[in-house]
Amino acid sequence: MARHSVKDFTISRYKNENGFENVVVEIETEITKKFKYALSADTRQPSLEWIESLLKTGLTYARDNSSKIDISEYLERDYVFIKFPEEAVKDLGFISTQFTARKVS
Repeated sequence: MARHSVKDFTISRYKNENGFENVVVEIETEITKKFKYALSADTRQPSLEWIESLLKTGLTYARDNSSKIDISEYLERDYVFIKFPEEAVKDLGFISTQFTARKVS
């Protein structure tokens, strides 16, 4: 896992080429590379609203408290893991979270 400081982030929605809606998250960190993914609902993350809420909670806490997050990509399996600061998401029951994702340029 790569640990990163969150400088800023955006969360939006878009319809993919198949007409399904995705959540797009773009995370700006201390390095010049931005992390941008299109996330889909699945059995682990049952709705786009839940995905947006979890991302907003974890990333806002990390940014505002100068905490680090871990990002691991397994794009050959369409997965991204994001480990949020425990203090941010402990009430939600998730710390390291697997998302069905595709990298977006």
